[in-house]
Amino acid sequence: MIKAIIIDDEKSNRDILNEYLIKYCKNVKVEAEAEGVKSSLDSIYSVCPDLVFLDVELKDESGFDILNQIRKINFKIIFVTGHREYAIKAFKYSASNYLLKPVNINELIDAVEKVSNEIKIETEYKNTQILMDIVNHQEKEIENIVITDSKGFKILQIKSIIKCQADGACTHFYLTDKTIIISSKNLGYFDYLLDSNIFIQVHRSVYINLLHVKEYISAEQTIYLSCNLNAPLGDHYKKIFLEHFNRK
Repeated sequence: MIKAIIIDDEKSNRDILNEYLIKYCKNVKVEAEAEGVKSSLDSIYSVCPDLVFLDVELKDESGFDILNQIRKINFKIIFVTGHREYAIKAFKYSASNYLLKPVNINELIDAVEKVSNEIKIETEYKNTQILMDIVNHQEKEIENIVITDSKGFKILQIKSIIKCQADGACTHFYLTDKTIIISSKNLGYFDYLLDSNIFIQVHRSVYINLLHVKEYISAEQTIYLSCNLNAPLGDHYKKIFLEHFNRK
């Protein structure tokens, strides 16, 4: 049985989520509910939960204010949010579990199942720390990205990625250590996550890291990159690529 806490400043939201869990997620037992930072911390320390359903916005406070006061986060988190822009991007970067309000039953079941599997295999995820870094340093350049693969995920440094290339429904990441990481996500998924100041699309199936450009030969329409890699430059993307190097 998974011990859980629901943190939300609106009782109606807590009641609905609790009802859904009782009906559809019978392996979860809600041990406590809380509506603010202090009551949430008290509940976490007393219950020692396996899972916390954490509302992002708590009146004048934030769910992240709670996490900032916990020295070691040793429980799983399913974030609950009404935000559909910045928050979702942050959660995708960190591979965190999140639910949009109003909570969809099928999405809740999927999220709980994912957490259950994580607990079963006792995997030590670093996703929460990455998410906290994003939230606490929104203006700071993001240094890592989480890549989902068939076995789980890998955390890559942005600067280590030379290029990303589509391969059907998957994406290949070519790294500076000459390894290739294959993600189970398609290239379009990463279009939203990759920083446009660092990565640009140069072909319908290729993104490159501008920091790794070594040479461009116009006669070949080929971009030469670090580690003896290269990428074709499609006509549709040529103008944008050249403008990055003040060329027309």
